[in-house]
Amino acid sequence: MQYRSAAGTGAANGVAPLSGQIPAQGYYLVSLGSNGANGAALPTPDASAPGMNPSGSNGVIFLSNQVSALTLPAGSVVAANGVIDAVGYGTVTLFEGSAAAGLGGTSDQRSTQRTNGLDTDNNAADFSRATPTPQNSSTTPVTDPGATPNPFRGGRDTHRPDSGHR
Repeated sequence: MQYRSAAGTGAANGVAPLSGQIPAQGYYLVSLGSNGANGAALPTPDASAPGMNPSGSNGVIFLSNQVSALTLPAGSVVAANGVIDAVGYGTVTLFEGSAAAGLGGTSDQRSTQRTNGLDTDNNAADFSRATPTPQNSSTTPVTDPGATPNPFRGGRDTHRPDSGHR
């Protein structure tokens, strides 16, 4: 998992190696750095990245199949080498399709979440702001018999059965 600041144009400025597999409609919780002690405790995370501190208002988090920090061009990274999935939120230089709505900063108690588990490669359509509901891999996946599982994305992909093969 990698993070790049909203205005960043170079290499990712946060990298956290992850391991394991996420089943279709499954969950994988990563505990990131914190700037305070507010809020409820997380369920047991599947991974920890205490040195990764994403912005509470604008930024880019992406899953990569590489352990070194990626340097990506500005704009949409739908078919970028090394990127499995990405979410750019707020005013950012990197996203899939177009950026998702930004968050209201650390005082806004909402998070950017996948809308209905869909991945259409457009962050504005695929993510929305909602009350945080952190869930780890021990959460039973929700199955949808009409969706095509995609082992590379860990979710359902209704428009391209091979979309994980980048």
